Amino acid sequence: MIRDRIRDFLSRLTISAPIRNKMMKEWSSEEIFLHQRFDKEEARKKEGRPHEIFYFHKIDDPYSHLTIQIIDKLEQNYDVVLTPFLVGDTG
Repeated sequence: MIRDRIRDFLSRLTISAPIRNKMMKEWSSEEIFLHQRFDKEEARKKEGRPHEIFYFHKIDDPYSHLTIQIIDKLEQNYDVVLTPFLVGDTG
């Protein structure tokens, strides 16, 4: 019983907890997110690539039906390239 308590204490509070906490803090950092976003945007511009939207269309999905009606307008009004993907049932 005491051995189990010691094992539980060590597994929660020693090496893994600070590492896990640091990783989670960095992963959820808005500053890091914004820095990565800026770097990716600069790389996209440097390579001369346009903004790209991946569109996943499902034939029997009502939202896909509504979306397909405005895709031309989206491409005309914004400087984007639309890449459609036709998807089916997952089950």
